[in-house]
Amino acid sequence: MKVTDAFSDESRLRSAIERSNQYPIPSNILLRVSIGELSRGSRIERLYREIELLAPLLARDRTISRVQWVGTAVVSLRAERRTELLQCLAQHFAIAEAAIAQLAGSPARSDGPAPLPCDVLGLGPGAVSEFDGVRAANFEDAEQYCAALDLGLLPVARAEAVGAPY
Repeated sequence: MKVTDAFSDESRLRSAIERSNQYPIPSNILLRVSIGELSRGSRIERLYREIELLAPLLARDRTISRVQWVGTAVVSLRAERRTELLQCLAQHFAIAEAAIAQLAGSPARSDGPAPLPCDVLGLGPGAVSEFDGVRAANFEDAEQYCAALDLGLLPVARAEAVGAPY
């Protein structure tokens, strides 16, 4: 799929996040971070751009309560890069102290089940988000992921309804 063909899927994710912000009691958020091939060179800057595009979509009372690292590439990030990532996330999102400890601690792979009920915010190539019954997957290919962000688009490759939330 071409990056420019994914606009309707990006809109679907944006709408799902907006609807989930309207719940009387906002759900906590599980943050899943996939670094993939971004750990090479300056591509990690694209992850920061994705964070900057997604953060304004979430209501400020939405808290990231848990963090999962997806894949093993995060282990290859230098400590200063992990610190930069933590600072960027803390600057843009409301993060619970336990989740900050998860981010700052060992970047061991953690891809167990999400705590329920919660929404899932996926960052990085191949990451999957889930809000209000819509599951959206980012481009897995790092080139397509970066190209979408360079155009100012969320890097959503596809979004589909997965049933009623909670």
